[in-house]
Amino acid sequence: MNRPLAAAALSALAFAVGCQPPAIQGTPYVSAAEIQQVHAVRSRVLPESPEAAFSRALGVLLDHGYLIRGSDKAAGLIAFHQDWNQAIVGAWASLDGTLLFEPAEGGGTRVRALLAGKWQNSGADLSAHVEDQAYAQLFDLLKPAPAAK
Repeated sequence: MNRPLAAAALSALAFAVGCQPPAIQGTPYVSAAEIQQVHAVRSRVLPESPEAAFSRALGVLLDHGYLIRGSDKAAGLIAFHQDWNQAIVGAWASLDGTLLFEPAEGGGTRVRALLAGKWQNSGADLSAHVEDQAYAQLFDLLKPAPAAK
């Protein structure tokens, strides 16, 4: 169904049941302050080159059981996924993530992350809010090990 037809059908249905149709919105506006808040949680600077951080992150994700869905070293992108099955309670959860590696101002690598969670219980698929702690745990995994003395 094309968009004008779908919008007309939605309006007709709303008129028929006596309610206002929902507003169709585009991409939400995000202020500079909101972006800074998001970056505070969802990004970190690592003390190594983007190439080194990228290669090490692939190994770390694999070591921790993540499936690499795709990667592009030139673009600095890694997409990953992991499922957990909780057979005792008949539920499962999954996590999808994207990492972006870019040179940081002043040296090192800024790693930006976006995580999306989902879980299922009793046949219902539900999206799960990914807590800030999950980002902190991911970045702890991605930190380079201290150099041996």
